[in-house]
Amino acid sequence: MMTLVVFTSCSDDDSPGEPQDDTLLTIEVPADALKRDGSRGFIFLSDENGKTIVTHEYTAGESITLEASEFIGDEFYVTEVYIDADDQDLRTFSKVKRGKWVLTPADDGEDEAAGDASVSFTDALPGVSYQVTSNGDYSVVSDNAALTASLRLRKNPSKLFITRAEDDVYPTHYALIPGISAGAGNTAISLGLVSNALTVVSKDISSEYTDGELTVVGLVAENQYDDRYIVCQSDVIDGKIEYRYPGTAFRAYFPRHISLQTKVTSTTMRTKVFRMLHPWLRTLMLY
Repeated sequence: MMTLVVFTSCSDDDSPGEPQDDTLLTIEVPADALKRDGSRGFIFLSDENGKTIVTHEYTAGESITLEASEFIGDEFYVTEVYIDADDQDLRTFSKVKRGKWVLTPADDGEDEAAGDASVSFTDALPGVSYQVTSNGDYSVVSDNAALTASLRLRKNPSKLFITRAEDDVYPTHYALIPGISAGAGNTAISLGLVSNALTVVSKDISSEYTDGELTVVGLVAENQYDDRYIVCQSDVIDGKIEYRYPGTAFRAYFPRHISLQTKVTSTTMRTKVFRMLHPWLRTLMLY
């Protein structure tokens, strides 16, 4: 077992807080966690201000205990980084509590389905497309096609996160509809409810990155990662990455997938870039 201990300094006016175990997370790394050629895995823990608490590069089959003797908080952020010869994937989870942590599979395999929900819609605007997202699936509906969708549910019941996009460009408005259940007994939903403006954020990354994509996921409740909804999928365009999200509609947000092509090519340099990327991601994201 490998134990990592990080000592951080406190200012004179810091309160000592209640004594507690130094352990933040324990992790059992699966034997097949790094199955792709040349792959490497890292885990970062940081506080609410983006300051790194502890980092570790893990190996397949390893047992890890992450400790910080002077971190007195109850919650922190966990960032998983997976790098291989072709891809660089990074996922951040918000407001994680002390205890056992299970690494996300590199291929982010599908969860077991809780059923399929059949939903119908009314009041579609002409020339407007709507993306309808459950906690396990998504579909696109528009006024020139059948206003119905069959959606896989990861957890039953589910909410529906609906966005609308004029001229099939970028989504502009959203609605979050509760109480969608597996089966065909759901009440028809008026697309006139999709009237709340999305918040738009743009980040210039042209100095270090040439291409990439970002998927943002929203959680209905903190730490309930099985009830998550894709709220935004963005590409790097003209050196900028732009994401759109529904303000406070969800309790927490994190990147389900972020893949950025750097201006450096060696694995060593890419690893250094990822270590620098972590505080930048905190600025990019919504916390």
